[in-house]
Amino acid sequence: MKSTRTYTYVENYYREVVVVRNQRLELPVTRLEIDLNQLEKNYLAIRDRIGKDVGVISVLKADAYGHGILPIAKKLSELGTSKIGIASLSEAKIIRQAGIRTPLLLLYPPAQTELAEFLDLKVEVTLNNLQAARLMNDLAAKKKTEAFI
Repeated sequence: MKSTRTYTYVENYYREVVVVRNQRLELPVTRLEIDLNQLEKNYLAIRDRIGKDVGVISVLKADAYGHGILPIAKKLSELGTSKIGIASLSEAKIIRQAGIRTPLLLLYPPAQTELAEFLDLKVEVTLNNLQAARLMNDLAAKKKTEAFI
């Protein structure tokens, strides 16, 4: 079954137009805007409620759930989030290249071939076996640095 998709602007909204079996179907395109000022208010409300002695891990994996990781990571870093939870090496690179130094926590075990890069980026990794832990320890020893696990 072949289908085509196009987007059109109708009544102040984008619509996804899908044609299946020569039948034209219009679907609304879901849109969400993140108000960084409201994000700040929400973060500070959480911070006030839990107290300053409790850390906050802001989970921004999958490009902040599709909303754009950089502006949200920058704002939460400015506000003092304890860590940023990420899902991939590319997210770690994007955040570090933007100059954000907030500790990063990789929420999933990485490929062993990526361990050295996570070490260089100072990312705390989640490991699920002893072999990976030993490899990370060996890499850290060779680079004379500390591994975060």
